[in-house]
Amino acid sequence: MYLGRLLIAATLMMGATAAQAGATLYKCKLTNRYSRSFMSKTLEIAYNAQTGEAKAVDGLIWQTYGKGIPVKLVVDNPARITFRWEVKNVKGRSRGVANTIPGVSESVTLLKDTMDVQVQQMPLGYDNSFSGSGHCTAQPYIARRK
Repeated sequence: MYLGRLLIAATLMMGATAAQAGATLYKCKLTNRYSRSFMSKTLEIAYNAQTGEAKAVDGLIWQTYGKGIPVKLVVDNPARITFRWEVKNVKGRSRGVANTIPGVSESVTLLKDTMDVQVQQMPLGYDNSFSGSGHCTAQPYIARRK
C-alpha cells in the first residue's frame, strides 16, 4: 500500500506539461503480471490528447527517478493508445547479488473501449521480456497547486 500512496503523490507532482486543460489521468492496476519482473502492481499515466504530451509513473520509475517521467506517444487512434519509454540504470538483484542493468524498455497499450491495459517490459541487453495486463480507470487530471 505504501507504493500506491507514493504513486499518487508522484502523479500529483508530475507538473503542468501534461496537466493542461483536457488532460486525463489513467490509473491502472496490473492483476496479471510476472512477479519476478520489474513490473509493479500499479501504473499511472497523465495524458493530454490535444498536445500529445504524457508523463508516467510506476514502481520502477519511482524507484529509479523519484518522480514521473515524460513518455513517448506511439499510437492514439479510436481503438487504443500506446506509450513507450525507457528507464535507465535500473538497480536489481540476481540470485541475491545486487547489480545494475543498462535499462528497461516499457510499452503500455490501453484499449479505449474496455479500459484494459497491456504492458510489455524488456530489460535492455538481455533476450528475455515480460508482459502483464490489467484494468485502468480514467479521470480528469488536476495538477497540484504549488
